[in-house]
Amino acid sequence: FVCSVLPGAKQHMVSIGLQPSRFFYAPNGILLEEVEHPQPLSEEIKKVIPIDKFIIGYVGTMGVSNALTYLMNAVQLLQHETSIFFVLIGDGGEKAALKKMTDGLNNILFVESIPKQQVQSAIQLFDACYIGWNDEPLYKYGISANKLYDYMYSGKPIIHSFSSDNDPVAIARCGISCRAESPEQIKESILQMASLSTSARDEMGMNGKSYVLQNHSYDAIANQFIKVMQ
Repeated sequence: FVCSVLPGAKQHMVSIGLQPSRFFYAPNGILLEEVEHPQPLSEEIKKVIPIDKFIIGYVGTMGVSNALTYLMNAVQLLQHETSIFFVLIGDGGEKAALKKMTDGLNNILFVESIPKQQVQSAIQLFDACYIGWNDEPLYKYGISANKLYDYMYSGKPIIHSFSSDNDPVAIARCGISCRAESPEQIKESILQMASLSTSARDEMGMNGKSYVLQNHSYDAIANQFIKVMQ
């Protein structure tokens, strides 16, 4: 058997001679005991996140592959939309450069990284979650980001900047997808999300939670993998 975390890898493997029945898709996912009972977020962090704004949030590494430069461009484009605010939680090699890009803007907050057990508590303070990618052939076979599944489990809608097939957000109908590396489209997606009714956003969020529980529980994935190994 050939096992991959990427759903589209089957197409490539079959093209170079693998029998289709020999491919097994085992995606990343969520550990239920880790997300069902999250630790509370510290009061120091909670008190600096506005409660009267529409919060676009990001939790995770801030590296080159996370393509956050384009989100910073969108932050710049939206600096006069006083009702929209951005919160980025985490660390990484690109964090200093991202902070420099938005230096002087009052619509964004950078927060230090938090323990994995607090991630779900942090996401509950967001109105929508953001995840983006670079526009590279690398992703044509799909993606399998743990951050995305954490977002889905939270029940919050997702803004997804992604330009390849096998888009989990589109498949799960749990948010708004736009072209990768396009600050203008990211901006428009954020405005569209903010303009939706609370019930419409809640429906997206619940779609994501239902999808991740059905397809990305590590218990279910592990049981499938055991059957293959047997």
